[in-house]
Amino acid sequence: MWNPTASTLMQVLLSMQSLVMTKDIIQSEPGMGHLHTQSVENQAYSAIVKYGNLAYAMIETLKNPPTEFKEIVFKHFALKKEKILQTVQKWISELPNLTEGLYNRIVNSHNSSVSYLFKQTPPRTLLLNLFEELETQPNTLPP
Repeated sequence: MWNPTASTLMQVLLSMQSLVMTKDIIQSEPGMGHLHTQSVENQAYSAIVKYGNLAYAMIETLKNPPTEFKEIVFKHFALKKEKILQTVQKWISELPNLTEGLYNRIVNSHNSSVSYLFKQTPPRTLLLNLFEELETQPNTLPP
C-alpha cells in the first residue's frame, strides 16, 4: 500500500513491473482473470504487449528520450543491448501461430492504430521489423 511518507519510486516501479511483465498478462484485464497462460487469448494479447514494448517503450524512447533521462536511456541500452536483443529474439521464436481473426478481436478492443497494423501484417513480421530497427540503434552515448 502506498504511503507518501515512506514509500519509494522503486516500490511503484516494481509493482508496475510485476503487473505488466508476466506471462499471464491478459489476466490483469477486467473479466479475463479466468483465462490460463496457454490460452490463445493470453498468447495473442502477450504478442500485442510485446509489440508495444518494442515499438514504444524501447524504440520510441531511444529515438526521443525525455531530456532529463537522455543520458541514462542511452547508457542503459548501450550496456544491455545484447541481452535486450536476445530477449526480443526469444519473444519472436515463442510467438504462436494464431489466426489473424483472434489477434484482431483482441487488439480491436484496445488500440485502433495497433489493430490496423495487426490486420495488415502478421505479428511475427511486425516483431521482426521492430527487432531489425532496434538492432540498428546506436550502441553508445552520442558525442
